[in-house]
Amino acid sequence: MDLTTTTLIEATAEDNLQIRKVTTRTTDNYEVPCLNGIAGTCTIELCTAIATYPEYVCSLFPNDVPCSCPLAASVYYNPSAYVTFTSEWLAIDGGVNGDYNTRTEVVANLGFANETILGCLDLQYTLVAI
Repeated sequence: MDLTTTTLIEATAEDNLQIRKVTTRTTDNYEVPCLNGIAGTCTIELCTAIATYPEYVCSLFPNDVPCSCPLAASVYYNPSAYVTFTSEWLAIDGGVNGDYNTRTEVVANLGFANETILGCLDLQYTLVAI
């Protein structure tokens, strides 16, 4: 996938920025539960996600950008970004085959009155078990 991301602020572990993802199979409006801590519908601290799940997160980073915190404010471009789907997806209710939508948000002050969505990524895709 051709991915361009604009980050207007530097992100550090101390910022406690959260990644909030909601993944829905659109054919039956099934919300995929959190699989293995990061896939499906999950909320996780941004720098923790980078440190704990590099096999899922780092493929979104351009090759010349370290996959680590802090993240500098910049425009990031990765023409070969990809998302990995693991075998846990095969066991979801109703089977894996179908059309999906994933909305991923980077959120500051999650759960507080001053909660702010700093950025989002909407992906529509089809999964077929092979």
